[in-house]
Amino acid sequence: MAGETTSAILSEVMTFTLQRKVLENLRSAYTYANRAWTEPGQFVPGADIIKWASVPDLTADTTPLAEGTPPTAVALSVDSVSLDAAQYGGLVKITDLAKLKSPFDLVNIAAERLSDKAQKTIDQLVRDEVAAGGTRVFSAAADTVRTDVGSGDLVTAAVLRRLNGKMKKANIEPFADRYFRLIVSPEVEFDIRNDTATGGFIDVNKYTQPDTIIRGEVGRMEGFRIIVADTAPTVASSVTIHLSLALGKLPGWGMGDLQTLRTYHTAPGGQSDPLHQNEFVGYKMDFGTAILDNARYMRLESAATAL
Repeated sequence: MAGETTSAILSEVMTFTLQRKVLENLRSAYTYANRAWTEPGQFVPGADIIKWASVPDLTADTTPLAEGTPPTAVALSVDSVSLDAAQYGGLVKITDLAKLKSPFDLVNIAAERLSDKAQKTIDQLVRDEVAAGGTRVFSAAADTVRTDVGSGDLVTAAVLRRLNGKMKKANIEPFADRYFRLIVSPEVEFDIRNDTATGGFIDVNKYTQPDTIIRGEVGRMEGFRIIVADTAPTVASSVTIHLSLALGKLPGWGMGDLQTLRTYHTAPGGQSDPLHQNEFVGYKMDFGTAILDNARYMRLESAATAL
């Protein structure tokens, strides 16, 4: 039956010299759901929507007051962003024979793999939401639409220098360490490292304070701490376009969970399992993410060298 973990899967590894250690899997760093650049939200009991409120700044007064006349009063405005949560979950089914014949603990392995699956789900949900937002900037200053991007429009020191200036001009404040964050793909990282003309890239191994390294960080360049995500999004156009996210101190998106992530272990038995042949390990959560303000971060669109 589809979706079952039966004893048949063990035929590939059931040999006299079988090692009891399960091989570790290659995994992503799950960068996009990092709470360091996310505004946390809290659901109110009885409601399934989070709302963040913002009060826009007032404009400058450039007209002198008339003598003896007070200025005209203006009204504050309040904007809001809503987040709806949706339920997600995963399930592993293990038969009694699979558990009996297995040389390792299938239940514990299933629980660990499901934990990773849940983290992966959250990170991809956040990535897909935020990669569609932000203020778009092209690596080539002359480009105005995606079809303008050519294979030579790579991310270089000059591109990051211009991006840094654009973020400052947009009043995006850097983090407390005076650096912005830039989340890039491995291909874009390669192009940044490959730009040796300016000598501006500082490898993370050369930091004077290595204890402050961000997970996934590979170095610094032109006011950005560069973080590599192997799940960085791309879109198809005239060339494959890589979407790099440039972040400042104020979070550009929010996250919240109506139902906190929980794992479940259902022992064999019950009317649907009268011979106690099956047990289940699973997870469930109710989660959502939303862009708070597209002006708070920038989306750099570029080509990249194929690896």
